[in-house]
Amino acid sequence: MATAVVSGERADDGLYGPVIDRLEAGLNQTGLLFVGDGKMSALETRAQWVAHQQYYLSPLPLTGATAQQMDDWINQGVAHAHAGELQPIVRTTASEAVVIAQGYEFERPCTAPGAIAPVEWTERVLVIHSPPMPPNRPLG
Repeated sequence: MATAVVSGERADDGLYGPVIDRLEAGLNQTGLLFVGDGKMSALETRAQWVAHQQYYLSPLPLTGATAQQMDDWINQGVAHAHAGELQPIVRTTASEAVVIAQGYEFERPCTAPGAIAPVEWTERVLVIHSPPMPPNRPLG
């Protein structure tokens, strides 16, 4: 886990690069998984991980190309649901297994400007639907 304490007068997006650099210098290894919030999903930040042979997991922000494509992704999910093709996500307790969400995944090409050349990679996108839990229904 890493943190950076800064004053709040600017956007968070540009803060991830220095934290990534600091962690990589200290751990000195590739193949690390960075997990964070939607602000961490800026294209330039994702490209930095890819360029440094790292991995990331974060929700995509509903801006830019993602916002334009989201309706199509949801419509594809509905089509997959009608065809019975969604992957269930199950939470198992000592007494039962409950489907808490369902979804599908696909891959898409990504390109971002780089210092020397553009950074290109294939990104896995997970489209997940998690219905509201019934009232008074604990998860575990």
